[in-house]
Amino acid sequence: MKDFLKLLIALGILLAAFSYYQPRTYQVRRSKLIYSSNSNVFALISDLKKWERWSPWYQKDPDMLITYSGATTDEVGCFAEWSSSSEGKGKKIISDIEENRVLKIELEFYEPFENKAKLQFFLEDLSNEQTELTWVFHGKNDTLLSKLIYLVMKVEESIGRDYEVGLE
Repeated sequence: MKDFLKLLIALGILLAAFSYYQPRTYQVRRSKLIYSSNSNVFALISDLKKWERWSPWYQKDPDMLITYSGATTDEVGCFAEWSSSSEGKGKKIISDIEENRVLKIELEFYEPFENKAKLQFFLEDLSNEQTELTWVFHGKNDTLLSKLIYLVMKVEESIGRDYEVGLE
């Protein structure tokens, strides 16, 4: 029993030490050429109610409960809160809009753990019917727990895979 306890403590120390050396910030970025105009693409991503059509997290849980800030969901300050048995609870708030070019969103996660992050969408008009859409996720690992979560969740891999699904 003592050997098992020592082993458990040693593994805990190793995991904590390895977690400590994880990056303090992280970024996940994916881009896709979309055969549609900038204005059409921007209309789809800038209206929070339209996220149900393309967001990979809504696809993972079609029973997700979503509450919106009001009738308008495509202006700075508008927000959507979600609650899901598989995707947790949180809130996304539109923080900045540059029409047909940039959309910035603040994310607040409540469950399964508390955290904050930022989303950014950048649109580049390549022609009338071609848009390069870049989706970026920024987060911080400023606690040992957040670094451990980053390590266990494989953030780049898991969020990147979700972004690829959403960009399709």
